[in-house]
Amino acid sequence: YQRRVHGGTTVHDCSDDQDSTDLTKCVKLVATLAHSGVCKGCGSRDRGSSGGRGGAHDIDVLAVDGGLGGRIDHEMSNFNTLLQHSDVNIVLVNSACVCFLLQPGRHRIKRNPSFETRLCGILPLYGSSANVRTTGLRWELTGLPVGFGGVVSSSNEFRDDEVVIETDVPLLWTTNLRN
Repeated sequence: YQRRVHGGTTVHDCSDDQDSTDLTKCVKLVATLAHSGVCKGCGSRDRGSSGGRGGAHDIDVLAVDGGLGGRIDHEMSNFNTLLQHSDVNIVLVNSACVCFLLQPGRHRIKRNPSFETRLCGILPLYGSSANVRTTGLRWELTGLPVGFGGVVSSSNEFRDDEVVIETDVPLLWTTNLRN
C-alpha cells in the first residue's frame, strides 16, 4: 500500500515482500517509478516521476549512502542487489570508499584525485574468471583466473589516474575516498 505523510511525501510499504532486501525493494521501486511513474507494488502514481521516459536507463546513478560498512551479511546482500539489478547504475558509498559493478566487457575508470586515493580493488562476485586484464594498476591482472579461493585484486593501487579493465565476468570495483 502507499500513503502520504508530512505534506505530500509518499511512503511505499513493501514489507509483504520478505524475499527481497530493503535495498532491492528500493531499487525496484526507483526503477519502476523512473520507467512508468507507477509503483508495481501498490499501483500508486508518483507525482515526481519521469512518467515513462524509458526505464531504469533513465537513472544516471543511484547512489546508496551507507551501502557499505556494518554487518558483512548486509554488505554481501547489497552486492547481490548489484548483480540482480545490473541494468541500474548503483554505487554503494560510505565515508571510506565507493564501489560499483563492472559488467563483462571493457571499462575505463578515471580517478578523481580531489576525492579518491590511489587505493583500489577488483573483486569477483561469484564464480571465477579466466580472463581479467588491466592496465594502469600497480599490480596488473594479465589473464590470471580471478576468483575467491584463488587470486583477488584487493589492496591494489592506481599507477596512473586511469585504469582500463577487461573482464569476462561481473566484478566489483572499489576505491578509497579521501578523509
